[in-house]
Amino acid sequence: MRFVPSTPNGSLLLSALEETSDSHDTALAQDILAKAAEVIEAREAGKTPDQPTTEHQIVQVLAEWTDAHLADDPQKASVHQAELEAKSGVHPFAFAKAQDLLRRRGHDRPPYDGTYYRPWDPNDASQKDFGKVKHHLKNDAKIGFYGDWGTGGEDAWHLFYEMMKHKPDVLLHLGDIYNTGNHYDIKHKFLEPMDEVCRHLGVSRPPVLTIPGNHEYFTKAKSYFHMLDTLNSAHGSEWLQEASFFCLRTADHKWQFIGSDTGLQSYTKRHGHGAGAGKTVPGFEDSELEWHRKRISEFPGRTVFLSHHQVVSPDFSMYSGPASGASGNYTYWNPNLVEAFACHMPSGSANPNKTYLEAIDLWLWGHDHWFVPFVDNVTVPTFGQTPAGAKLRRGRLLGGSARETKATRTVAPAFAGLVAKDDKGDPALPYYTPDNTPKNQLYNAICNHTYGILDLSTGLLNHYQTPAWYDGTKQPPQTRTLKNPILTDKF
Repeated sequence: MRFVPSTPNGSLLLSALEETSDSHDTALAQDILAKAAEVIEAREAGKTPDQPTTEHQIVQVLAEWTDAHLADDPQKASVHQAELEAKSGVHPFAFAKAQDLLRRRGHDRPPYDGTYYRPWDPNDASQKDFGKVKHHLKNDAKIGFYGDWGTGGEDAWHLFYEMMKHKPDVLLHLGDIYNTGNHYDIKHKFLEPMDEVCRHLGVSRPPVLTIPGNHEYFTKAKSYFHMLDTLNSAHGSEWLQEASFFCLRTADHKWQFIGSDTGLQSYTKRHGHGAGAGKTVPGFEDSELEWHRKRISEFPGRTVFLSHHQVVSPDFSMYSGPASGASGNYTYWNPNLVEAFACHMPSGSANPNKTYLEAIDLWLWGHDHWFVPFVDNVTVPTFGQTPAGAKLRRGRLLGGSARETKATRTVAPAFAGLVAKDDKGDPALPYYTPDNTPKNQLYNAICNHTYGILDLSTGLLNHYQTPAWYDGTKQPPQTRTLKNPILTDKF
């Protein structure tokens, strides 16, 4: 199984070992990575690996050194350093080099100094068009949506291959390049796989706009912002993405696509300072929220809004404070994202008498590694200043483009009636098998991966599924027939 850590320290450690082992394509390097993944996965589950080997033990000590180093505890770090040196006789190259990398990446700790995030200044007249992509899409363009895709896995490659067959004019990614979104991850798990697929199909890579998730901010998004400056250079300066948020519009101004940055507050929330301090779930920086509201209120056409973090979760609680009036259990909602837009737009806006939320025709998000479409016009909770009866017009969780989720996962009872149905009246979840095979008997017991293609010429957004697998092969399993599209949204 391909394991991706969920904690910052585990992600940093495995990423450092991957990077230092990459130049040594040996059985030893692969064995170290496999054992490191086992140790980190066990640590995240509060366990220890079964029958630990010497390599397991060294990784365990290195993990403890990593925790101490990133927590600025030199006394504890020195203890683990001595343990590592005592094992120097069986201390392969990767451990020492990874330790050096982790020392250099020790900047990923508070206080956040704001070096890399690029804010909009509403008082600076020269930034009037900041964040707006200068290029305008043709009116009949095709847009590809995918989320949490940057794993570098074979199944991620296959999904991108299938998506590119639709010949999209632009690709919009919902964030998370694993494990930490550093230069190595961006090159080997994001850019190179896309380019390899395009070479295989004999086409050029289309422009890509991508927002950061929490994993890019595990290294303060330094490499992510560096990537933005050259990501679409082959398509000219009109395709420059200036910031971690963006606005892309069609030539006829009937559609706009807005990307947002919730990753920054996932970082500052974790460290308890900055705009994220005291928050239980991420939201937007104040200046960025004002920027998003201006883009929505000034635009008369359809708005598709993108965030990495979810507006609502199908199966776990995000909020424990007071609220009322929600469809389903209000604890499953993100109050920061709801309150950001569940308020009325100012007079003189392009859509008067509406909330910003009602002006968003479709909200796509990732972070949770699954595909869950919610029914239209779901009433959101009343949080603070949220007006009663505000609705999410159409919400889609699209974070399952490469990360695995168990096929036995189910939607919480509070939301059972809020999941959109397919043409057979069944929940439109990526489980389909033609012979009604029980979910716990699906291939490798994992859900299919998903992506979306919006065709502006027809106004149809088709959501497709591709096989998910993690057994190391380069070919997808042939044991399933996938129903495609799994769901079609009509605009």
